[in-house]
Amino acid sequence: MRKENTGQPTEEPDPSSDAMQIELNPIQFHWITQQYEFLGVTKQELIADALEEWVCRNRSIPLHRINASAIVYWALDDFMRRHRNEFLPVSGKN
Repeated sequence: MRKENTGQPTEEPDPSSDAMQIELNPIQFHWITQQYEFLGVTKQELIADALEEWVCRNRSIPLHRINASAIVYWALDDFMRRHRNEFLPVSGKN
């Protein structure tokens, strides 16, 4: 069954999907939550953008040997640093 698009981003993934769970540190979680609330895009879209950029920049790393959560952690950390002037800063941090 397909969910109707209400125009609002979905916070929680569909539990019936094969979604992978990842761990973020508190700063990453706070940053991504701020962007989600302000921009109206899903957290998954933000993470996908970070991953896409990071994978393109790190093609020589054998990704099949690395834990997926570690890759997301590195990609998001790099994305936050490289694009810090394009997004809302984490409250109290610049």
